[in-house]
Amino acid sequence: MANVKAMAVILMALWSALVFQSAYGDGECGKTPIRTVVVSLTPCIGAASDAKASVPAICCIQVKKVLSFPTCLCAVYSLFPGKQNKTDEKTDEIVQRIGFNMTSAITIPIRCNITNFLDGQKCGNKTIT
Repeated sequence: MANVKAMAVILMALWSALVFQSAYGDGECGKTPIRTVVVSLTPCIGAASDAKASVPAICCIQVKKVLSFPTCLCAVYSLFPGKQNKTDEKTDEIVQRIGFNMTSAITIPIRCNITNFLDGQKCGNKTIT
C-alpha cells in the first residue's frame, strides 16, 4: 500500500504541471520531457477525483509506464506540492479546487491491477512510500 502513494505523487504532479505549465524535464524520462509524461496522465483525472469512477485502460497503461521507470518517477515526484519545495500553498489550493482527491488517487494502481510498484524507491535523499 505504501507504493500506492507514489501514484498519488504522480497525479498531484499532473495537476501542478497543467495549472502552471512549468514542468520541464531534464532527461529523467529519457527523450520525453517530464511535462509530456505528466500530461500523458490526463486520462487519470476522473479516477483521481472519484474512487468509484472507472479507470480508463489508457490511464492504467500510462501509470504502469511511469511506475516502471525510476528516474522518471522521481522527476514526477519532485513536482509534488510540499515535496522538494518546488510549489507552495497556492498550488495545493488550486489542486484541491480542480477536484484532486488523494484517497481516490492512491487507489488507481490497485484499480489497474498494477502489482510491480517501486517499493522504497529513492529519489535523492527522499524515499517514495
